[in-house]
Amino acid sequence: MFVYISTLSIYYSFSDYTKHKKNMEQIVKEHFNNYCILRIGNIIWGDNPNTLINHLKKDSSRILKAYRYLIDEEELNHRVGMIPRSGKHEMNITGTRQTINEIVNELHS
Repeated sequence: MFVYISTLSIYYSFSDYTKHKKNMEQIVKEHFNNYCILRIGNIIWGDNPNTLINHLKKDSSRILKAYRYLIDEEELNHRVGMIPRSGKHEMNITGTRQTINEIVNELHS
């Protein structure tokens, strides 16, 4: 079973990043008989400075009028445990939808 972690933003963003993710998903579909494509939102744990949450902790001066999907580690681990052992699968793991403003307010409260 090949598991590819993609992003929910392929549904609402047209950036180079999402184009790359869509291309990679297509490659997985074409080259593997057993795969699962996991599309997830923004993780809320870890210390990678490039994640949305860690960026907003550092600098929330530019609050966007947008929303993002947030997923915690427990939910992601639970969903990963639900992946069937064979076949061709796609899973969208949305987590919780929040505006950027709501996220920033929670980080600073």
